[in-house]
Amino acid sequence: MGTHAQPGSQCAAKPPTHDGPDDIADDGEPYSNPTKDEQHNHAQSVEHRPLSGHQTLLWIPSGMGTPKETMIFDRAGIREVDHQAIEQLGIPGLQLMEDAAIGCTRLLLEMMPPPIEAQHVVIVCGRGNNGGDGYAMARHLKQRSVRTTILASDPPRTGSDAAHNWQQACQLDITITQDHRILDEATLIVDALLGTGLDRPVTGNSLDLIQSINTAQAPVLAVDLPSGLDTDTGRPLGDAVHASHTASFVGWKKGFLEPPAAEFIGTVHVIDLGIPASLTRALSVEIRSGQL
Repeated sequence: MGTHAQPGSQCAAKPPTHDGPDDIADDGEPYSNPTKDEQHNHAQSVEHRPLSGHQTLLWIPSGMGTPKETMIFDRAGIREVDHQAIEQLGIPGLQLMEDAAIGCTRLLLEMMPPPIEAQHVVIVCGRGNNGGDGYAMARHLKQRSVRTTILASDPPRTGSDAAHNWQQACQLDITITQDHRILDEATLIVDALLGTGLDRPVTGNSLDLIQSINTAQAPVLAVDLPSGLDTDTGRPLGDAVHASHTASFVGWKKGFLEPPAAEFIGTVHVIDLGIPASLTRALSVEIRSGQL
C-alpha cells in the first residue's frame, strides 16, 4: 500500500511516458493521442461545463421512462464502436470520455442519500481509459461540492486522454492517494480501475485494489463493467469487483447475460454516449426489446 497523499501532491510530476510497443493500457484499451490543439479546445469546452447544461447525453434517470431496446456488445464490438466513433464520425476520444463521466456522475448523484455534502466518494482509477473516466468524474463531483478522493493505481501515461483528465483533477487540488485504507472512509466507491479490454488474469496492484474494494463496506458503482470481469464470458479473470451498480456504456456487455456475472454486476444502468444508433446497432451482437 502507498502512503496517503495530500491534495495535489501526486500532481507535481508529469505522468510517465509510454515505453511499450503497442500503446496498450493496463485495462487492455488502446490510448488515443489527441493533438495539442484538440486538448486545448476540449479543455476550454468541458473544464467547467455544468452537468445540467450537457445536451448530447441520452441517459434517462430512473423513474423517467425505459428504453425501447437494449443492445448487447462483445469485447470486439464495443472496441469497434469507439474506433468508428472517433475515426469515422470525428468524435474526439476526450469527448467520449467526458460524456461517459457525466453520465456516471449523474447516476452516482442519484444514488447518494442527502445531504451530498456529507458523502465521501472514493474513485479507484486505473492507468487507462477507464481510469480517465474516473478522473473526469472526480472533477464533476468536486464542482458539485462532493468530497472526493482518487485512489490511483499509477498515474496515466503522457499524451493519453486519461492523462488530460488526471491533470484537470490536479488543477482542482483533488486528493490523489495510493493508500488502500482510504476505502474505509468512503460512503460510496467508484470502480474505474480496469475496462472492457482486459483479457488476462488480474495481478499485482490491480488485484490488490480489487480485493480492497471488495472488503470495503461502501456501495460500489462500476464504470462500464466491474474491474476484473471478462466482457464476453462474465467470469472473473482471477478476481473481480462485486459492484452494487454498473454503469454500462452504450449497452449491455455480452458477459452480463452469463450466470457467473450475476454476483458481480449488481443493477445495470445503460449510459448512452450520443453515438448514432445506426452505428451501434450494426456492431451489437444482439438487440433485445425493452430494458433488461
